Amino acid sequence: MIIGFTPLSTERFRATTAASKPPYVHNRRRCDCGKQITVKQLQQYGLCVSCVRIKAAS
Repeated sequence: MIIGFTPLSTERFRATTAASKPPYVHNRRRCDCGKQITVKQLQQYGLCVSCVRIKAAS
């Protein structure tokens, strides 16, 4: 006998999980240098890690 979730509990779980996650975590954008970075990183730093390090070094 296989024990699993009922369709209603699965739908409820997916709706709750989707509502609790911020939508921007996995979206990708391009930095000014052309690298793809996450939207979260772009919002926090404004640049990719390489550009931030270059800017800090100069």
